[in-house]
Amino acid sequence: MEQLLLGFLHADARSACLPNTLCNCLILGPFRSHLLVLAATFAMNQVSGGAEKEVLILSKKGALDGGAPMLPQGVPATHPNLARVKLRHLQSSTELQQYASCLHLLPTLPAAIIVVGISDFFSSSSL
Repeated sequence: MEQLLLGFLHADARSACLPNTLCNCLILGPFRSHLLVLAATFAMNQVSGGAEKEVLILSKKGALDGGAPMLPQGVPATHPNLARVKLRHLQSSTELQQYASCLHLLPTLPAAIIVVGISDFFSSSSL
């Protein structure tokens, strides 16, 4: 990994502190710690770079039931780059492993792959 970042939020919790040039990122934290906001900001930074890049977000089914993450400050819900952020819901760690092993079959690789709640995939109840 070229860069490792443990992200944080401004005190007003409206915008995440992520540099636009971040290449690789690992964001870990407890449940309800605004990780989805950081992930959404990272995804928007990646697709905003041009060249029709896409970002793939993988989550366990039900992980986003509490609602979609807040968008970065100043990004409207109708922003055209949001169409290049693809969301896939998976059931188990086996599905995650199978999906990851087939990524090379995609016509173009995504600029980033974000796994929301990776520890949920590997808890004892989901194996």
